[in-house]
Formats: sequence, structure tokens, C-alpha cells
Amino acid sequence: MKQHLIVLLAAVFVLALGYGGYFLMFQEAEYRRLTVTSVAGEVTRLDSTGAAVPAGPGDAVEETNVIRVGATGRAVLTAGEGTQLLLEQETSVRVLSASRRGVQVELDEGRVKARVKPGSRVLGVRAGERVAQTAAGGFQVARDVDGFVRVAVDAGTVEMDGPDGPQALAAGQRLDVDPSGEAVISSAVLEEILLEVQWPETPAGAAPLPIEGSTVPFGQVQVRGPQGTTTVHANQAGHFASEVSIPQGEHTITIDVSDGLGQATSDTRSVHRPSTVPVASTEVKFGG
Repeated sequence: MKQHLIVLLAAVFVLALGYGGYFLMFQEAEYRRLTVTSVAGEVTRLDSTGAAVPAGPGDAVEETNVIRVGATGRAVLTAGEGTQLLLEQETSVRVLSASRRGVQVELDEGRVKARVKPGSRVLGVRAGERVAQTAAGGFQVARDVDGFVRVAVDAGTVEMDGPDGPQALAAGQRLDVDPSGEAVISSAVLEEILLEVQWPETPAGAAPLPIEGSTVPFGQVQVRGPQGTTTVHANQAGHFASEVSIPQGEHTITIDVSDGLGQATSDTRSVHRPSTVPVASTEVKFGG
């Protein structure tokens, strides 16, 4: 009887050990991926082999996988109940790492919004040479095709790391970085984007007219005139300069500014370029 009891206890122990091991392995597998919870529009997933398939709710996104969102799409990825990443339109994200502690993704292009509840897994977003992460808070990250990176903190504290060392951003702050690595920290809470334009005089002639003004640091500025659109970026202090070609007559010039994180403003002015007045010449004849 005693021997049977020992065998029974040993069997129970082996089953419990096996179940516990299976549970831990399954749980660890869950930690090593993100999950697509919702999609809208065109959203595709690229696996480690580069194969592209449509992404849908319930799909697992593992290390090295890429999620791409089209021009009219959106997608939400989660890492457990309290860690969420929203991908806006025209966004591409690659999963760099995923573990029990947290996840990190790389933003190749586009804009994402991160939300992490206290006690959840840490979420980090790499954009260029900068990494933003939080264990409790919310932030946005954008990266455009020209290499400008923007980070804005909506709630909590976000730890930043980059070439100039670690630093913390509080709620209401933002970091803008140009392709050369120059960085500016400013307020992320803007009732309206600054846009002050020094409108030029419009003398007769065909020479391009200079357009200058002030806006947010590294803001994207588009100058739209009768002969096309020119795109420039403001400098670290927010100053921008461009030119616009205006033929004779009445025309409209529009200045559009975007802060890279969804806020934009514009200013429009009607200008008149006069006709070139010919200079009268007097011919003097001598003799009959």
C-alpha cells in the first residue's frame, strides 16, 4: 500500500511538473510577441522571410516581423492588457525585441501612439538614433522620409536615449530632432501652431520673391504659388526661408505648416505683380 502511494505521488509530481513547465513555456511564448487587436484599411504583415500577408485581429507579430499600414489604414498592437501601440496611416514598424519585461519596436516611417498602464510591460519605440520608452504613460513618435523625428509626451514620463545621452520628458513636453541630430525640447501643448510670415513686396519683373517667417522648430513648410509648391523645414529656432515665382497679374500664395504630429496651420495672401513698364526713348536726329 505504501509503495502504491509513493508511485501515485510520484506520478502526480511528474504531471504537475510537466504542466508547470508547459504553462511557463506557453506564457514565455506569449511574452515574445505582440498581438494585432484591430485593423482598418490596408494593413500587411511581413514575416522573417519577407513574405507579406494581410494582417488581421488575433495575428501574432514576433521579433523581426514588420507591420505596414497603408494610406487609409490604422492598426492596434498590444503586448498584454496594459500595453498598446496605435499605428497611424502610412506607417511601418518593425519588432526589435519582446520579452517578459517589455517590447521595443523600430519606427521606419509614419506615426505611432503608445499607451502603457502602470504595472504593464515597458514599451519602447526607436526612431533613427533616438529611443523613447515608458513604464507608465503615453507618448507619440513620428518619423518622416527626410529623417526628422518628433516625440511628444501625452501622459506620465518618457525616458529618452540617444547620442546626447539619457534624458526624461514630462507630460506636455516634446522633442524634435533634425536629420543631423540637432534636438530641441519645447512644449507639446499648442493651442495653435505659430506662423508669422514676412510677405514680400511685389515689384515688376520676373525675379523670384523671397518668403521668410517663423514657426515651430523644424516645422515642415510648404510654399504654394502659381507656378508650383516648394517644401522646406524651419531651423532649430523656427525660422524658415524660401522663394516663390510670381508672373504678372493677380495671384494667391499659401503657406502651409505642419508640426509632424498632426497639428497644422496655414496663411494665404493675394498678391499683384505689375506689368513691366517700357522705358521711353528719345531719338535725336541732326541735319536735314
